[in-house]
Amino acid sequence: MRAAAAVHSAVAAAGAVETEGHGGTWVQQLLDHLWPYARDAAQRMAWETIPSTLEASRPPWVHELKLEEFTLGEAQPVIRDIRVHRSGGGGLDELIVEFEAEWHSQQDVRLLITVPRLPVAVAEVTPDPLEEAFRLLMRLRVSLRDAWIRAGVRLTLRPLLSRLPVVGALQVGLTRVPEFGYELDLSVASAALVPLIKEWLDAAVRDMVLQPYVLPEHWFVPLDPDIKDVERPLGVLAVRVVRADNVPKPGLMGSARPLVELFVRDSQRRQTHVAQLAGSSAAWGARFEFPVSLPEHQELTAILYDYSEFSPNDELGRAALALRDLQPGQEREVALLLRPKAEEHHEREQQRMGTADRIAMALGRPFTKKGSSVCRLRLQVTYIALAEGEVRAVMEQQRLPVPSRSATAEQLHPLALRLLHSGLLLVAVPRAEGISAGGLFKPYVKLVLRVGWREAETDAAQASRQGAAEFSRPAALHLEPEALKQRGAQVELELLQHNWMGGVSSCGTLALPLGPLLAGERVAGERRLEGGGIPPVRLQIDAHFRPYF
Repeated sequence: MRAAAAVHSAVAAAGAVETEGHGGTWVQQLLDHLWPYARDAAQRMAWETIPSTLEASRPPWVHELKLEEFTLGEAQPVIRDIRVHRSGGGGLDELIVEFEAEWHSQQDVRLLITVPRLPVAVAEVTPDPLEEAFRLLMRLRVSLRDAWIRAGVRLTLRPLLSRLPVVGALQVGLTRVPEFGYELDLSVASAALVPLIKEWLDAAVRDMVLQPYVLPEHWFVPLDPDIKDVERPLGVLAVRVVRADNVPKPGLMGSARPLVELFVRDSQRRQTHVAQLAGSSAAWGARFEFPVSLPEHQELTAILYDYSEFSPNDELGRAALALRDLQPGQEREVALLLRPKAEEHHEREQQRMGTADRIAMALGRPFTKKGSSVCRLRLQVTYIALAEGEVRAVMEQQRLPVPSRSATAEQLHPLALRLLHSGLLLVAVPRAEGISAGGLFKPYVKLVLRVGWREAETDAAQASRQGAAEFSRPAALHLEPEALKQRGAQVELELLQHNWMGGVSSCGTLALPLGPLLAGERVAGERRLEGGGIPPVRLQIDAHFRPYF
């Protein structure tokens, strides 16, 4: 304890340098030395990950893409507002350092993408060979400049030890989804595409690069090999999705098939069923529970999608509710205001454009407009804070596989007890190969995950002419306590393919035993599907079960 107190005193004193305004801070000085190494490592990682990230999120109207240049420039982040405090709840003695970081740079990021010359809605129903034969495609060089990002960072030293190395591990996470921006330049004037390109790039950066590290998600760096990555649960958020009013149309024709996705952490996303519209309103009545470990930082994010059988679901708007605004134990009715991001981009770009670009954007507007009306999503939410005894009971049990947990109803709130014996079965498919792709259109595929009558699916991904597809997110199937009792059950994976004229066909199935996954085993590597074509489709899979607590 004396060593822990010494660490706290040292860091608090260093933090006081910032609050009293004496020169640079210890964090800034450390960053000054580390930044050249961090910048080089980030640039190498970008070349390895950005192409696959963009490919997995590629919208249907982008035929090909290539990363031509990626450098971060010389400027380094600026650190400010350092805060240090100590916590010891739930049997974990820890030190927490939080600060704000801001970065502006003259970086160089260039993409080469192939897009249709036709309006997007027309291009989506034009056969690929026809577009190629009549030169209906064009190559655009997309340049990003003057990028900036503002983020809150939390560094947790956990646990503090009375022996060397004094600190058992480091946890580093973002306290919120960072704000970011950039200027976008196109090599060929195409004003109608600017909002769509910005929406695509913003979503890829926000959802696939930044969101996976927003607290309570984090990087974990063990300094003592015996220390495990554990979290202290503090509460449960109960949510009922009631209805959505004024649901926008997804495009020029047709009406939406709305579903809602909810999460308080990136790895634990849940979805409603697809609702039928009554006029411009949809109703669900679906109930969800989420574990909460950092109520002062976590938000409930709600995303409204237009569901598509075999093309990527179209986002119609999103909004967030800060959990710190909820009074524990009191049900609250909220109305979140949702609007498509593409419409916001359209309005901002239109204000900055000249007359010629405004005319060009107006001509393409009927094919890109998603509806400018604001949708109201109505929820009922209740935050239930756990008592210290309940926190300790959960932490004692969360070190065990879910089937071995034995907390009793007398120890925990019923919702916490149910979450303790539930979790998500996650199956990621970074890549599928061997898909038949010889028709007029490149086919869409999606992975369906089943355990008994329960079913979940990935968003649809478009296969390349080489028969390969990449999925941006895993299939996530909620398994409640009743499902976890069926340890002899099978997990079935099926890859479905949709051709524009040929309907739906199965590329094959794969069966995995559920029991080992529930016990903590991970299934990863290449697997061949059975019952499909010859040669069989090959999947790169990573399957594991993640308890909520």
